[in-house]
Amino acid sequence: IPIIANLISSICPNKEEILTGLHELMLNAVEHGNLNINFEQKSNLILQNQWLFEINKRFHQKQYQHKKAYLDCSIQKNEILFTIEDMGNGFDYEKYLNNDISKITGPNGRGIAITKMILLQNLQYQDNGNKVKFSCKFNNDRDI
Repeated sequence: IPIIANLISSICPNKEEILTGLHELMLNAVEHGNLNINFEQKSNLILQNQWLFEINKRFHQKQYQHKKAYLDCSIQKNEILFTIEDMGNGFDYEKYLNNDISKITGPNGRGIAITKMILLQNLQYQDNGNKVKFSCKFNNDRDI
């Protein structure tokens, strides 16, 4: 995920913001979407220092091996449109879009709120929450 996010964000004028957003959203697609690790499970796994172990374990379990996450990037006239989609069941994204980052005290749960803050109104979840879209605008044709 970090390599893909770095590569794609490097062509954006606001590359640091896009890098953070891509990283958070791609990670969510894998761990929450495809590997079905919910918020409470992730909190407990982090506190028990077992989060990476659980991710690796699930990657090798038959029920998750067929699942994929997709990243689509398309360049339009003056922007790049990003779509990230996973094969998970989705989630109640409204609950996380409205989080006040300063009130989040647990070991996780800030990713979507931070991404929304960085990408502002650009962040749009679709379907049941397993698809998210955002864009990066170029200042002019020379940015591409």
